[in-house]
Amino acid sequence: MPRSLFLKIFLWFGAVVFTVIVGTFLIGELTRPEPFGAPLRRPLDLALSVYAQTAADTYELDGQSGLVAYLDRLERESKLRAFLFNDQIQELTGRRIPAGAPGVARRVFETKLPEFAADEGSAPLLARPALTARGSQYVLVAEMPPRIAPPPWTHLLHLLGIVLIGGLFCYWLGSYLARFF
Repeated sequence: MPRSLFLKIFLWFGAVVFTVIVGTFLIGELTRPEPFGAPLRRPLDLALSVYAQTAADTYELDGQSGLVAYLDRLERESKLRAFLFNDQIQELTGRRIPAGAPGVARRVFETKLPEFAADEGSAPLLARPALTARGSQYVLVAEMPPRIAPPPWTHLLHLLGIVLIGGLFCYWLGSYLARFF
């Protein structure tokens, strides 16, 4: 056992800080709702509703060519591959569609609510309804871009930063308290 008061204080506070860091990290990892899933997409949901309405209006005003131009621009700018379906579950651009797109579009027409579909091995699909001024109903199905996972060492870098700051604090506290004894 160290005899120096400074060393005792430093080691005890270091042990406490280390325990808190490890405990916080473990609790955070174990209680994460979706361990390595996609982040919350609330802003994307709002944008998709606007994209759906714009695509439906564009189709009614400019036809298939206008719709294709709009969806191509949308894909270039946002990396979303989008497809517009009419109430007969027909894709209106004539492009090749993902396998699950007609099914998710059908569910949106049935429920009139936004839908999400994620099949193993394929990109997730988000679908949003759109009603035009003429009363026509459409569904925009968007194929989500692949999620780029952060490098595995980012968590370790954060942990290292916390340990260094905690160590500096323990050193300062130990040296400060050791002066009084």
